[in-house]
Amino acid sequence: MNSTWLDEFDAREQKCIDHARLYAAVYDHGDPGHMHMKVIAKLAAILDRELMGMQSEYTVDRNLVSLT
Repeated sequence: MNSTWLDEFDAREQKCIDHARLYAAVYDHGDPGHMHMKVIAKLAAILDRELMGMQSEYTVDRNLVSLT
């Protein structure tokens, strides 16, 4: 398996990023911390696009859910 920018994070941090992506894609209802989740998900999407050539936005495809 090829290494990606996400491998720089430990498992717990990766789950946090996954949660932010899921939140931004499905549960975007403005609870406290809303902007933090949106920013994390957007940064992850930018890194995916710029470093890995992925074009989809807010994708979670490991342990949580696939939203592509």
